[in-house]
Amino acid sequence: MINNRLKIAILGATGHIAKGLVENFITNTNHQLFLYSRSIDSFKNYPVKLPQKRATTLMNDSFKQYRYDAIVNCVGVGDPQKVKESGGRIFLITEEFDQLVMNYLYEYPKCKYINFSSGAVYGKELNGIVSLESEFKLAVNNISDKDYYAIAKLNSEAKHRSFGELNIIDIRVFSYFSRYINLKTKYLITEILDSILHGKTFVTDSNDIVRDYIGPKDLFNLVDHCLKYPNHLNLAIDVYSKEPVKKTQILKFFTSNFQLKWRVESGLKILNATGMKSQYYSTNKTAEIVGYKPASTSLEILGGEAKCILKKRKQ
Repeated sequence: MINNRLKIAILGATGHIAKGLVENFITNTNHQLFLYSRSIDSFKNYPVKLPQKRATTLMNDSFKQYRYDAIVNCVGVGDPQKVKESGGRIFLITEEFDQLVMNYLYEYPKCKYINFSSGAVYGKELNGIVSLESEFKLAVNNISDKDYYAIAKLNSEAKHRSFGELNIIDIRVFSYFSRYINLKTKYLITEILDSILHGKTFVTDSNDIVRDYIGPKDLFNLVDHCLKYPNHLNLAIDVYSKEPVKKTQILKFFTSNFQLKWRVESGLKILNATGMKSQYYSTNKTAEIVGYKPASTSLEILGGEAKCILKKRKQ
């Protein structure tokens, strides 16, 4: 399957994660990309230049018409507010596109499937660092809307493991940030950037959470290593940067480098669509199997991508 010019389908190609992957595929490989979205119109203002001979933009209903060496599934609801609003639809969205790919694999079992999962599979309340031995805990008689996202992702992973004869890799993303993020989404970092851009004071609570941000280059490198891996793989991989970062470190960094103004407000309610996670990162290094080594720390990723965003907005 592996050759100098792979045919790669990317589902959810207009999403945040996909845009960074597409840019790196175009820049660093000679692969043929088939980019899928619900509407062709969604590619009109695509921020990445797409060479006609290298990238074809298509609607989802064209998926079965082509043959691929690999499929990358970037479909998902990332925005915390949209996760909250999705409710039970998160199961339908996740299953629809995952089953589309699984049906393809039944017919073409040599195709490699890379699916973007989430660190949320470890559960809604994470007060400790997750590892290879971590377990998912669920109050089965008291399932809440904060459990839906994790269960949907875990269901997909469990299904993938049950088909061990197929090449399926689930990449669990904990925190991702790039210059392509929608600044209207309700993340810590987007609210910080919004405060800087509009000269507002960023208000936060007193909890010093820990996050592990990965950027486009490291995530692409992991995907590229998975594509190049010569042997059969069916497993889940936690993605990680060189070093996670505390919220206090982020605030100090943006204060020093981007003149952020901020204050702490006791009792402030923070949106937690999938549960409160004081420490949201993994020490599970399974990704080393494919040769993955992160090049950047979380703070380096935040600083570099934020600089690009702020520079473009101020032009």
